[in-house]
This record gives sequence, C-alpha cells and structure tokens, in this order.
Amino acid sequence: PEAVMVTSTVYRGVGPETVSPVLDEEVPELLGLGIDVVALRTAPRAAEEPNDCIDAGGTPEECTTPLDPTHLPVERTDASRLAEISVTETPGTLYAADLLPVLCPEHECRPLIGNTWVFLDRHHISATYMRSTGGELGRQLEESGFAW
Repeated sequence: PEAVMVTSTVYRGVGPETVSPVLDEEVPELLGLGIDVVALRTAPRAAEEPNDCIDAGGTPEECTTPLDPTHLPVERTDASRLAEISVTETPGTLYAADLLPVLCPEHECRPLIGNTWVFLDRHHISATYMRSTGGELGRQLEESGFAW
C-alpha cells in the first residue's frame, strides 16, 4: 500500500489515554518500507450509552458529558512519540490527525450537534456526523502535506 492508517492512541473509557503499541511495533517498519502512515488519535469512549439520556427525555445540554482532561487531555498523549518518529530518516512519512476537537468541541461530548447524532453508541461515531464535519480528516491531512 502507499499509505496505512493506524489508531495511535488507546482509550477504553476508563483510565487515561495511552500510546498504542502500534507506534513502536509496526509504524517504524512501515515507514522503513516507504509506506506513509497516518496516525489517527482514538475517538472518545462514553462510560454510558450517550443516546440513552436523550431517549429518556433529556435535553442535549443535560446529556452533554465533559471529557476528563486527565483521561483525554487536549494535547495528544502520543505527541512526543510522534515527534520522535517524525525526525527519523525513513522513506515513508508520518502524518498525524486528531478528530477529538470536532467529536467533542470544547472538550465536551454532545449527543447531538445541530440535528445530527454524534455517537452511534458508546464506542462508535455516527457516519452521518462524520460526513457532516466537512471533511475534517481530509483537511488535517492536506494541511500536513499528505496527498491522496
């Protein structure tokens, strides 16, 4: 492949986000083979079903969950590791993308943004919401120099 996308952090909804072992186990090998790698920060996980609150009659404001900055900090948990990997000489290039700002604006996870469900369930973002973000992933990648 010309490029591979990996999830470069791990967050299960409890405890702090951690750096994924893939950054040390697979990414250097892919870059060494001349394969570009997109390191995507993991999406947040909810402790409870995010849409149940709305279904029970709650308002979007009442059902909004703030992110715990000790679990999912504003700055990527893998930032220093990505910087270390990026300075090594390899034929492949490492690109970073972080959708947390559009998934949980202002570090708050809303079940609805506009009239669109953000989360399908505790572990997945809705496809409709991702389409509504205006191609944020593509914008970040293009800004970093990645070419499709």
